Amino acid sequence: MLIDIHCHILHGVDDGARSLADSIHMAEEALRRGIRKIIATPHHMLHDYYNPRDRILAAVSELQAELVIQQMDLELIPGQELRLTENYEQSVQNKEWQTLGSSPYLLVELPSSGIPPYFWDFVQYVHHSNRRIIIAHPERNLSIMTNKELAHFLIQKGILLQLNTSSLLGHHGQKIKKTALYLIKQQWIHFIASDAHGTYDRGFSLPDGYDLVRQLVGEEYAATLMQHAKLVALGGMIEPANDAKLVYSERI
Repeated sequence: MLIDIHCHILHGVDDGARSLADSIHMAEEALRRGIRKIIATPHHMLHDYYNPRDRILAAVSELQAELVIQQMDLELIPGQELRLTENYEQSVQNKEWQTLGSSPYLLVELPSSGIPPYFWDFVQYVHHSNRRIIIAHPERNLSIMTNKELAHFLIQKGILLQLNTSSLLGHHGQKIKKTALYLIKQQWIHFIASDAHGTYDRGFSLPDGYDLVRQLVGEEYAATLMQHAKLVALGGMIEPANDAKLVYSERI
């Protein structure tokens, strides 16, 4: 059974599924590909997408009810892809954040242009609130693409990394694929996920991603990634091994 921790299956809330029919088609495709649990992670605070916790919970409940009517054995779990902005404290005060299910993990999307100067203040703020950070698709971040060792530094600071399988398979160009392959081979990735937005060009490539991980690194690492997804879906935490070889004295 596969668990997808990053997916835009909720309709009408962001650039993912546009209609209920689209959501159902995505659910059908997920089931066909062996996915039985999906953490629904609509964008929040990206462009005009505003999806606070209450809206996400209502949308997940509505779609789950429809899946039951359709007799589709797919479990939806509420989540959120939080775009990091300078206004993060206001979002907390407004109770907008939704972790991945009942876990302490926030799925955070960095600006693609790099790592902003307020990032470490955000990290400290999140950790003091007893939450933890998973960075979504670090392979697409320019700072990491140009200096891949920064990914390891993030791990040393207690941050987890989620790689998109579409990146690993080359769907976003060779530069992003090269970064994705490097991060996987170094075993610096804690989760892989589809980041599916539909059933075509941004579909459910999760099974193909696991197959490639097995080829590149081996069955044990692929099984570890699956176990991490399972733990988060159940509301737990993971404790990644810290075999840090690098020592940094300065912030990124």
